[in-house]
Amino acid sequence: MLLNIYPKEFNGKNIIFIDGKKLAKVLHSNNIQFVWGVLSGFKKDVNIDINNLDVIPFVDGNSSLWTKDVRIQHPLATVEIVCFDSSCTLLLSNDRELLQRFHNVFTDAKDLIKYNLG
Repeated sequence: MLLNIYPKEFNGKNIIFIDGKKLAKVLHSNNIQFVWGVLSGFKKDVNIDINNLDVIPFVDGNSSLWTKDVRIQHPLATVEIVCFDSSCTLLLSNDRELLQRFHNVFTDAKDLIKYNLG
């Protein structure tokens, strides 16, 4: 059963920074459904000050997600997972190998750019 209660590691905040290993542990230890949200992935050597962001990725009302020029919102991110109202999840990345591995596992996944072109 999904309760949609976020774990204490998220501290009830809208914006958090958590390393990949800790995020994986939290996700495997909790039954989380992200309804609305953006998970931006950064290389380990990128320093992010979440209290002073020039770009804050968002999903609700973001029409740029539905264009032929859709791209990762934060300029330093290498991957972005966008959770859209529990109805779909978008994976954005410039890493073709990652996208192919994702599609190999989730064979029903659609190419977002092709989808947006209609």
